[in-house]
Amino acid sequence: MPATVTQPRTFRTSLLWAGLGSGAVAGMDLLTKAVAQRRLPTPSVLTNDELSLGVAGGAAAVLVLLMALGVGVAAVVSCRAIAAGRVSWWPVALVLGGAGGNLVDRALNGSVRDFIPAGPVVLNVADIAVVVGMVAAVLAWRRVAVDTRPHDAIPSRGRR
Repeated sequence: MPATVTQPRTFRTSLLWAGLGSGAVAGMDLLTKAVAQRRLPTPSVLTNDELSLGVAGGAAAVLVLLMALGVGVAAVVSCRAIAAGRVSWWPVALVLGGAGGNLVDRALNGSVRDFIPAGPVVLNVADIAVVVGMVAAVLAWRRVAVDTRPHDAIPSRGRR
């Protein structure tokens, strides 16, 4: 039987932590990009003018708008998931912070800077945060069932 989430934090507190965490992740991403661009040899820092792994390209303003819409949709879905007790604040912070970091990078520079080689792709801290956050959110979503029955209606495992 799936576990039931008991959230000691209120919804508002979880949103506050998700917001603060998102800001911290985005800030760390932008800081590491700036340091990498300044300290690493020129070919080590690549600029990605397209969306995720080159799946779509276009004018920078259009891509910024598409990314902003995506972040907005992710924020709404995340708020609903937190409110329903389906996911904790920290996977949301990772996903929204990573997406926000890449959004700011693209808005300021016209592209996203990548500098961490990972096999055939080159990533950044934001990309890693988004992937880790998504994996954690999916695992939490699959593992957790919200049980709305009153406590005394839930059968005990020890009794029959």
